[in-house]
Formats: sequence, structure tokens, C-alpha cells
Amino acid sequence: MAADELCINELVERIQEFLLYNPELILTNLVLIHRFVTEYDHFTELQTFCLNTINQDPAIFFEAKDFITIDQNTLLFILKASNLIMKEIDLWNKIVEWGIAQDPLLSHDIKTWTSDHFSTFRNIVQPFVNCIKFSLISQDDFFEKVRPFNQEIGVESLSSGIGTYSGPSFGGSETDLQLWGNFNEERYCRCVKTSYEYKIRESEDYFSVDDYEVFQVVRIFSTT
Repeated sequence: MAADELCINELVERIQEFLLYNPELILTNLVLIHRFVTEYDHFTELQTFCLNTINQDPAIFFEAKDFITIDQNTLLFILKASNLIMKEIDLWNKIVEWGIAQDPLLSHDIKTWTSDHFSTFRNIVQPFVNCIKFSLISQDDFFEKVRPFNQEIGVESLSSGIGTYSGPSFGGSETDLQLWGNFNEERYCRCVKTSYEYKIRESEDYFSVDDYEVFQVVRIFSTT
């Protein structure tokens, strides 16, 4: 038994020495190595390296090639780190990437998703939504990368953000004619009779605008 323990300790030392001499291997596979050294107390030097890395720059986890294999608790811990320095839209993109990777039925093309897919995605990412400051995301990024998930997910913080980033509106009310960010996506534009005597559009359903369509809103003044 003593001989076996000696061999194990020697093997541990060799592994640590090799990895610490090649830190790029640790950083590339940071999620895997962090999980491994957390479970096994023998790798004290690697534990120290990983801990120092997280304390100095927690964002480095998002650059690891095995990022999508990170567990929920560790990801939540990193997102809440006070010294995490990343753009909010980059954090959101990483959460989306991670969330999609957690279920093999979730395609990267969300246009193919059903309501069940959105429900699954919502349950996966909901613990992280409050970690994102959506008000700091630019309008273009919000409409392109955040809003597509709100229609079916219905996360409250996303809905409140959309109120800040509504598109151009016409009429006495903000809801007379609303044009949202991606005009050619379904449910991004809407006409509602609020301030006018007659409807601008017969239907109040959501609609899309094709790229080749051009239209103009004209206000006619009486000449009499």
C-alpha cells in the first residue's frame, strides 16, 4: 500500500510539473482541470494556480475551449464575481452559447425552435438572467441578440429592457405604429389604432417588412 501511495504521489507531482510548465494547456482546458483539481486534493499546486487565475481574471473561463462544459454553479459564481470585466452583450452571448450546449435538441438556429425548445432554454438560462445588465447593451445588439429570445421566453428583465429600446414610433401614442429592430423578422412590427380616427392598417397583428419594401408615412395638412 505504501509503495502504491508513493507511486501515486510521484505521478501527481509529474502531472502538476508538466501542466504548470505548459500553462497554455491549463488555460485551454481550464474548466476540465478546475473541476478535476477541485475533486482531488492531491493537486495542491494546480489548485493554487486555478484559484489565482480565477481571482485575477475570471473572464478567462469564457475563453477556454471547453467552456460549454462548465457546471451551473461555477458559471453562476463567475458571473457574480465583482472583478469580472466583460461587455454585457458578450456575457449574454456566452450564456446563450452555454445554454444551447446543455441540450442536444437545441439547434444553434433558433428560427427552427418550437415553443418546447424555448421553454427548455428558458429553464436552463433563467438562473443567469439577473446577472446581465441589459440596460448597458447597445440598441443594435439588444434587438439582434437579446430580443429574439424574449417573445417566447417572457423573462421579465428582458421585457423591461425592450421598453427602453423600442424602435421608431409614429402617431400621438407610442403604439400607433411601432417598428422594431429586425424589420424582416416575424412579430417585430405592429400597427394599433390609438390616436387616429381611421386605422393605419386593417389588421393589428404583428407583421414583418421585407428588405425590398419601401414605405413612407405622410402627414397631409388641409389647404382650406
